Amino acid sequence: MEKPESEVAGKIRDISFDPKDWDKIKELIDNKSIISKSLEGLLISRDFGLRAESVTNIRTKDITLSQGGASLHIYKDKGNRDRTLITRDLNVIGRLEDLVKNKGAEDRLIPIKPDSINRQLARLETELGIREKYQKARTGLHAIRKMWAKEQFISHMESGMIKQEAMDKTSEDLGHGKNRNEL
Repeated sequence: MEKPESEVAGKIRDISFDPKDWDKIKELIDNKSIISKSLEGLLISRDFGLRAESVTNIRTKDITLSQGGASLHIYKDKGNRDRTLITRDLNVIGRLEDLVKNKGAEDRLIPIKPDSINRQLARLETELGIREKYQKARTGLHAIRKMWAKEQFISHMESGMIKQEAMDKTSEDLGHGKNRNEL
């Protein structure tokens, strides 16, 4: 019987996306005249550290926009967990405002298949000549989630949390439970 991924020596999907590589991808996206749904999905995934399936399940009613902030509620994510993520990033808030325009409460924010987001990421990586390092690790959005988690952890530490609190909060932000220190 094959061992679970977490027990395999040389664990796959163990790399974090390089922030410099993300900057290159973001520059490519910013220079496009039309932003496709899969690009929007990639941006939302990066903004909130979400899995592709989570992004494609977001409904307009899951977003609350307020003065200087926005919250995104994720219902019954992997592991049947709910969570609410908050942003004060004006670029993210603006993107969410644009995405919810002219949509009903039950409409999906990004109405595409989850794999479309990973395929879009692979195309961008190929265009930039960085595909091989992520493909070799058999990762896509998962590496971006890891990058986001590192940023969240640092932010939580800078806000005054002790290390274990910051690890637990980051793990919960990712949709995992507490005490997942290996993450």
